[in-house]
Amino acid sequence: MQTVGTFERELADFLKQSIDFYAQRKGRGTSSVDPLARLDLLEDRKLELSKWSKISTNALRSLALAKGSSLKSVSLTACDNLTDGMFESFCSRLDGLVHLDLSRCIKIGDSSVKAATRFCGQRTLVSLRLTGCVCITSEACGWMAGAIGHNSPRLRRLQSLDLSCCHDIDDRGLCFLAQGCKTLLYLNISFCKHITTKGITQLSKGCSKLEVLNLRGCNRISDEGVTALSRCHELVSLNLALCSLLTDCALVALSNGCCKLQALSLEGLKYITEEGICNVARQCSGLMILNITGCAITRGGLLALIQGMGYVNEAQTFFGFVPVHDATDLKLCDQDNTIRFNAASTIQAAV
Repeated sequence: MQTVGTFERELADFLKQSIDFYAQRKGRGTSSVDPLARLDLLEDRKLELSKWSKISTNALRSLALAKGSSLKSVSLTACDNLTDGMFESFCSRLDGLVHLDLSRCIKIGDSSVKAATRFCGQRTLVSLRLTGCVCITSEACGWMAGAIGHNSPRLRRLQSLDLSCCHDIDDRGLCFLAQGCKTLLYLNISFCKHITTKGITQLSKGCSKLEVLNLRGCNRISDEGVTALSRCHELVSLNLALCSLLTDCALVALSNGCCKLQALSLEGLKYITEEGICNVARQCSGLMILNITGCAITRGGLLALIQGMGYVNEAQTFFGFVPVHDATDLKLCDQDNTIRFNAASTIQAAV
């Protein structure tokens, strides 16, 4: 049974809160088309340059001069030849940028993040995606947070940050984010395997407004680290898949502090038991997506849990449950009926 990515797809379908990092084109062919030849095709101030094999400094400068100040969203994903120097020459005119995607640009490093913070992100940048940028280190987080240098700018409005598979991000990077990026709502640091309990503890102190957190594959985080996350009371989605040190103690803390959880992945956590899962289900009444593939839970236990919860069905693509069709509408309808019934009972009692 394949489970990789299915939890995230179910979550996206249910919450519908994912930030669109990719500029969408309608029937324009592939990204091999020269972007300079289709400047007039830009819509909604979005620019898609993914997999542009002939990228060059001169071409990027021309784009910046022609459209830079009007652009709100730029995607440069998988531009293998993009370097820090090229990006710096491009971003110097992107002073109104809101969304920036540099995923899988394997040659860019911390200097690009520094440039983005300085030129195009101090007051406008809301989302930044750096998935698989293997040259990015914790220093990049320091530039984002304005923690490096004297009176350095910072990303004041940053709400969404994806650092997944940036393998040189460690606790120092999370400490920087906690210090200067307190507006974060979404953070993906999956497979950043140098991150430990210490970093997560600092993150929870400085970024307590987090709503979506992906820690998949961060296998040096202990129960103590998840306990610290319980102070993030706004969490609605938490991915702890493959965090192999975790036990039921972590779930007790989560259920007490993160009662708004709607999606939780515990895939591959062999120390989690039915008792821990039931505790979360009791305390987090809004839980709609649960992935317990590889946990010490029987199918009978899962079905019993589903029967007692309502609004959920057994998942088909992983071991766990997902919301029934129109679950949100059904819950709202039931809550409305309950309110009406209670109001009627109160009126009758007063007569």
